Amino acid sequence: MPGKIKDWMNVLRILAITVIIDGREREAELLAFTEYAQGLAPLAGYDPPNADWLADWYGAQRPEIIAEIKGRGKNTVILKAFASVTDPALREAVFDAIIHIAVSDKDYHASESDYIRSAAAIWGFRPPFIKTGPTE
Repeated sequence: MPGKIKDWMNVLRILAITVIIDGREREAELLAFTEYAQGLAPLAGYDPPNADWLADWYGAQRPEIIAEIKGRGKNTVILKAFASVTDPALREAVFDAIIHIAVSDKDYHASESDYIRSAAAIWGFRPPFIKTGPTE
């Protein structure tokens, strides 16, 4: 189970970065973060956490994530996060989740697109064709 624990924390981190990366944490993205985190938990060997636990986890991790992705090592942080999830089924589900989180606020920002393209390149997926800007 130790590998699963590491995967789970990294999955949460990847989802949180998706919310934070565009500098505009919107309610729709936070709701999508919670929904997808709960849905992905069983793939990582966990019972779905409740929304309060996820909100607390996000709040505690948020300052560190912001500092890391605003720093000089942003690309390294992002590459390590993606490389840390090794299970193919979990990777595919996380890839789907980050796309949905990124567009959940109806505004697909260039930083979200870059983040998702990085995931696609590292995990061997085709990046989605979504134009940046409002998605409505």
